[in-house]
Amino acid sequence: MKNTHRLAIALLSLLLFIPLLGHAQQDSTHTVTHKSKEYKTTLKWNALYLAVGVVNMSVETKIARHFSFNGDVVFSPWAEIGGRPYLVGQAIAEFRYYIKQTFDGFYAGVYGAFDQYRLSKFDHPATDIQEGIGMCYGLTLGYQLPIGKRWTMDFYLSGGWHLGWYIGYDTLNGGRYADWNKSGEWIPYKIGVAFALKI
Repeated sequence: MKNTHRLAIALLSLLLFIPLLGHAQQDSTHTVTHKSKEYKTTLKWNALYLAVGVVNMSVETKIARHFSFNGDVVFSPWAEIGGRPYLVGQAIAEFRYYIKQTFDGFYAGVYGAFDQYRLSKFDHPATDIQEGIGMCYGLTLGYQLPIGKRWTMDFYLSGGWHLGWYIGYDTLNGGRYADWNKSGEWIPYKIGVAFALKI
C-alpha cells in the first residue's frame, strides 16, 4: 500500500513537473529569439523638455543599416513664463544618417518642421505678442548611447532657418502693431536628451 502511495505521488509530481519543464523550455527558446530580434523602431521622450514642462515625444524608424526617419511632436502649454506667453506646437520630420549603425553612435540629420505659436519674442517688449505659424528647415547633430538591450539615450542639437507669419498684438493698448507680418531668422530649433525604447 505504501509503495502504491509512493508511486501515485511520484506520478503526480511528474505530471506537475512536465508542464513546468515545457514552460521553462519555451522561455529559453523565447529568450534566444528575443536576443536575435532586430528592433526597427524606437519610442522616445525628451527628458530635457519634460523637466521644464514641455512635452516632446518622437518615433524613429530604421530605413536601412545607416538611415532612419524620425518624427517629433512638441507641445509647450505655457500661457506665461516670466511675464511672456509661450504656447507652441511643433511637428518635425527628420532623416538621419548614422556612421556606425542605426540607433548607435554619432549621426547627422536634415529636418523640416511646421509650427504654430502664441509667444512674445525676447527681442521685443513683453507687452508685444506674436501669434502665427511658421516653417523651419535645418541640420541636426546627435549621438545615441545604448544603455540596455532595448534602451538608448539620444543626445541632439538642431538649428536652421525659420520663416514665420504672424499677427503682432500690443497688450498695453489692446491694438495690433503688425498685420500678418513675415519674419525669417537663423535659430537653434531643438535640443534634447531623450530616452528611447526599442520596440
